[in-house]
Order: sequence, then C-alpha cells, then structure tokens
Amino acid sequence: MRYLLLPILFVLTMPFTGQSQICIVNVSPQDTTICPGDSIAIFGYAAIVATGQNFDFDLGSLPPGWSATGGSAWGNPCGAGINGTPYYWASTSGGDVPTVGSPGFDVTCGGFLNFDMLFSLQGGAMPCEGPDEADEGVSLQYSTDGGITWIDIVYYSPGGFELPTNPGTSVVVASGPTPYTTWSSFSVPIPLGAFTTNTMFQWTQIYSTGPLFDNWGLDNIEIIGGPCNTAVISWDNGLTSTNSFWITPTSDTSFVANVYDTLGVFMCSSDTININVMQPTLTWELADTLYAYCPTDSLPAEVVNFANAIAPWDVEWSTGSTLNPTLLGTNGNGQDLIEFTVEITDGCDYVYYDTVMMLVNQTLAIDTLLSFPASACNPTGATSAFISGITDALGQPFYHWTGPGNTGTYNIDGTAIIDIPPGWYFFNVIDDVCEVSDSVYVDIENPPVAEFSALPTQGCAPLVVDFTNTSQNTDTYLWVYGDGTPNSTDTDPTHTFNISSNVM
Repeated sequence: MRYLLLPILFVLTMPFTGQSQICIVNVSPQDTTICPGDSIAIFGYAAIVATGQNFDFDLGSLPPGWSATGGSAWGNPCGAGINGTPYYWASTSGGDVPTVGSPGFDVTCGGFLNFDMLFSLQGGAMPCEGPDEADEGVSLQYSTDGGITWIDIVYYSPGGFELPTNPGTSVVVASGPTPYTTWSSFSVPIPLGAFTTNTMFQWTQIYSTGPLFDNWGLDNIEIIGGPCNTAVISWDNGLTSTNSFWITPTSDTSFVANVYDTLGVFMCSSDTININVMQPTLTWELADTLYAYCPTDSLPAEVVNFANAIAPWDVEWSTGSTLNPTLLGTNGNGQDLIEFTVEITDGCDYVYYDTVMMLVNQTLAIDTLLSFPASACNPTGATSAFISGITDALGQPFYHWTGPGNTGTYNIDGTAIIDIPPGWYFFNVIDDVCEVSDSVYVDIENPPVAEFSALPTQGCAPLVVDFTNTSQNTDTYLWVYGDGTPNSTDTDPTHTFNISSNVM
C-alpha cells in the first residue's frame, strides 16, 4: 500500500457580508488520481482575516509610510488612469532604480495583493516610452527583514506574461501592444514565506535603458490580509473541526471544505476535491505490422502515446527486451510471419498485452547463374547472373563478381564477367533493402585426358614393354618411367625395364 502526500495548493476567497472580513481556505490535493489501495492525506487550512488597506495616488503624492526611488511622478502624464485619477509613474533618474514600496504589514494569515498596472507602448514619445527587453519589466517582491533582503513573488515581462523572476537578459520581447500596454488589474496571492507580522512589498524595475525610456505606471493598491481569526473547517464527508485526515477510497470520492466562524456562521467553501481511483484504462499505440525485406533485418518497434493511466509505463517484449523502442529481428528466413508480444505495466501495476506481426518478404533473388567453360590454356570463360525482385528506389543496385575463389584476382562490378580462367566464381547483389550471394564453377573446355596401355606388364628382366598412348585432347606428352632412366616425350614409346617400376 502506498501513502501519498500531494502538496497541490488550492486557494479560494469569498468576502464576508459587509466586507469587513475575508475568508481564506487552502485545500490540498485537488483533482488527484491514485491507485487502488493507496491512502492519501487531505489537508485543509482556513482563516478569517480583516479586509485589506487601500492605497492610491489621488492626492498627487505617495501614501504615508510608502517610499519611492528613481524618477517618480504622480498625475496623468500618459493619459487617464484606470479610474481617471492620478497614478504613480516610473522612470529612471540619476541612476536610481524605479521602485515604489510599502511599509510593513501583518499578513500572518496570508491574503492577496491587488493593484492596477500599465506598461507604456514601445517606441512612444518621452515620458511614455515602454520597455521592450526581457529584463526591463517590473518585479513584485516582498521583504521580511525590514527591506534588507527582497524576494521575488512574480516578474511581469514586457512581452505581456509572468515569470518567477527577472531573466536578466536583454533579448527583445515586445515591439507593439501587449496585455500590459493597457491598464490592467492584477490579483496576486501572498506567498507562504511572506506570512509574518511585518512584511513589506515593493514594485521595482531593476533594468532600464535610461531616463527617457521604459516607463510604467501603478495605481489602486490593495493589501488584503492580516492576523488570523479563528476559523472552523467542516468537511462534507462528516468530519468536523479536523484540518487533515487520511483516506483510502475504494472508488472515486469527492470532498468540500466548508468554513465557519466560531459562532457557527458560514463564511466560505473550497472547490470540490476529486479523488479518482485509477482503473485499468491505459491506452497506447503500437504498429500492427512490421515489414522486413531481408532475413538479416532488425526493425524498431515502439509503444507510444500512453494515456489514461498513471505513470510509469514499463514494457517487456517477448524477446526479453525491456527497451522502448526496441529492435526486433527475423528468424533468418526469406519468407516468414513472426508474432511478437509486449507486456505493458502501468503505475498501478495493471498489466496489458499487445502484439505486432513481422512480415518477412525477401523479394531480391538470384534466379540463375550461367557459366561458360574456359579453354585449358587461355582465359576464355564467362559467367552471367539473372536477378529478380530488385528494390532500387534509392538508386542502381550493386553487383559484384570475384574469382577464382573468394579472394580471386578477378573483381568486376556487373551482372557478367568474361575472359576468365576456370575455377569458382562468387556473385553478390545488393539493393535498397537486402543482399544475396551465390557461386558458380567455370569448367575447362575439352580438358586433356591422359590414358595409355602397356604390354606386357610383367616378366623377367630385361623386360621390353610397348606403350600405346590413348590420351585425348592432347598435344605433347611426358613419360616418367620410374626406374631412374631419362623421361621420354615420344607418343608411343617402347622401354626396357630391369627393375619393377611405376610408370606415369
């Protein structure tokens, strides 16, 4: 059995009637899928805090306790604000970083930062020229040590999107209108690290081209948060005043956290938490058939597009391979149909099976090898090959003869070889998909045949023997009498023997 702690945080707020308090409820996990038999921890956190303080620049100055650096203006230098009142307008001045910051607030129970912000359009006239480089945006930060250390909450890029922090690169990301080049309202949850009794917030532009460029504005800042008031969670599954619990569901289950104050007055509810118990519903894709055109082929096979199940997805092929993709080989036959099985196991240990068929169909073949004999004395032989089933979409197939023997001195690329001596010749053909080989013997045309008879073949010494030459296809002869006497080149010699001999 597995026990899961899934730190997925969901935040929902709902203002209390009269707007004097606000309800915060955090629930984790949300919409989680688990395996049968798994246990999962459900966490809930709720707080009721006072509504936030509102700050603007309608009086043409900073609110009390706030601070600013860089070129700061309060008014309407680049058109009307979101509600027609003066706003804070930033520019680089004297080398200072344009920044507007708050004093410390008690936000021990968390909350939200709400504000309106505008980036000028890139290329506008001073003082309404907007940022265009990736590092010229605005960072929203917090400090818990009196402003000594600042930590990024979110970075607003000139391209009109959010990042965790300033990328520090001068790559151009804005050249025209973006979501930030019109007044927009933002709402940012206060991060857990900022939950202290004295947390400061600031909006700062670390990089800019200079005092005539990269202008932006800020207005209508609301800090929602404060010290915690008592809140009571009541789960709709019957558990009351329990911030967390373990559950081992056997089927899909849903929960809602309802929040009440200490007087039992309903304040807010979380979204529904859905715990889905995984069933054997894995889907995947695997090719039905692999086509091999040579018995030496090894073809890749891969199970792809896993879906509708919990990872990891392990595979084991009937070849013993656990690789995906893997290579599947043939049985070495030119024509064959081979079935391979794959076993798939998902993250819940459900097992699935699939098969792929390999069709081996070698079409390349050497149909016939013809040989023409060579004379006994001259290289007048020849061979020729007839091939079928060639696949040559990629170019001309390769033909090669070699001989006599595999390491012979005759090496010719082509379907025929001529003017060759007798011996074994080997032929090889390669097309786009396969390679085949064969051999043929080039015989001798009318080869000489040595034959003779002797009369008598035995007797007393001295024994006179007459030899009758019956050889065929011959021109010259050499007789070896075997008794130490000189050899003879006669056609039908007569020889006297004094000892027994073997005549050749």
